[in-house]
Order: sequence, then structure tokens, then C-alpha cells
Amino acid sequence: MAVADLLRRDEADALVREAHLNVHRYPAGFPGFRARLRVSDERGVLVGRATLCPSRPPHVDMAGDDRSPAWLLRELDAMTGDRWHRSYADADGRFDKDMPEGQEGPLGAVVHLDDDALSTYWIENGHVTRASRTAPRGRMTVLVQDNVVAPDGAAVATHFTVTLQDESTGSILSVDTCRDAWIERWGVLVPARRRVVSLSGSGSTMRDVVIDHHELLDGGAA
Repeated sequence: MAVADLLRRDEADALVREAHLNVHRYPAGFPGFRARLRVSDERGVLVGRATLCPSRPPHVDMAGDDRSPAWLLRELDAMTGDRWHRSYADADGRFDKDMPEGQEGPLGAVVHLDDDALSTYWIENGHVTRASRTAPRGRMTVLVQDNVVAPDGAAVATHFTVTLQDESTGSILSVDTCRDAWIERWGVLVPARRRVVSLSGSGSTMRDVVIDHHELLDGGAA
């Protein structure tokens, strides 16, 4: 491999490493938390409680109802999945990377990862502005419009869109516009709300999750 290729790959790895470090994550040993939920979708309003902790899927109990919408579990997992402590070596540091020449644009430098999802990042000023990867239902692309700064100086996305495309045709299957709110507890940011407006060929839906009364799993209260 030519020296120029090695330097380019080292530069790509350095960009992804910096972006990883600029994502707000909870410290090692953070136990997770319980919280109260108020959930709204096209079926009405539900209330309940969620338990969110590292290395386990979210657990939800809805008061007076055995319904636990699949979309709710997905959204809770998405909001907290990137918050749990994870070193770069255990994350994107595992994969080779490359930066094709001439592919820097308004969203920053383009980095391709040699992972199973064929991930591609656009990185600008130390932050991922766009991420695209292969998902079970198609090619998923997340475009970040805005972030909030956490107490540690790292960032959490607050406004973003998620586009799902058919990989064979490129046609758009769905678009989710998301708005998140975060509050500080125990020196970290915890999720307070997510509102999602979904557009697809069958129409539009709106979903809203309010998360409050956070309590540490070790018994500490917000």
C-alpha cells in the first residue's frame, strides 16, 4: 500500500476518533436510571415507567395496560444507546477506514468504514453531521441539524432526520423528523422528551415521549 494511502487512512481514523470523543457518554460504571413515561401516539395517551441501563434493552411497564408499543422501545433504545460508556477501541476503532479523494462537501469530510453495515460518516468540526449505514429494512441515513452541549463539553443531537431508502432502487421509504430534549442529572444529560413526525407512502404519524422523575438505579433520586 502506498504511503499516501496509509496517511489518508490514518487521517480518516483520527477524524472518527475525534468525533467519537465528542459524543456525550456516561462515565464507566454509570448504573442507568428509572423514569416516568407519558407516551402519545395515534392510539392515545399511555403512562408508565421505564428502566434504562447498560448492556440491556429498555424495560417498560405501562400503567393499567399491557401495551408496550414496539416503536417506544426503539426510541428509548435509540436515545440511550449512544450514552452508555464505550471506548473508541470497542466501537468504530475496530474497523479500517478510508477517505476517498475529492469527496469533501458542505457536510464535511467523507469517511467510509469497512464494517458489516457499510457505514459512511460525514464529519465536520469534530462532529458527525451525517451517518449512513445498511439496516435490515434498507439504507438508513441520519442527518443532524443541531446539538446541545453537555456538562463535559461533548454533544448530544437535538434535531435530526432519519431517512430510510430502498437499497436496490434508491427510493425513499420513510422520513422521520426528530426533536429531542435533554436535562442534566448527576452531572450528565438524560433524555427528557422525543417527538417524532414520520412520513411514508401511507401518510404521516406523530409520536411523543415525555420522560421525567429520573431516579438512579442505585436509589439516588433526581
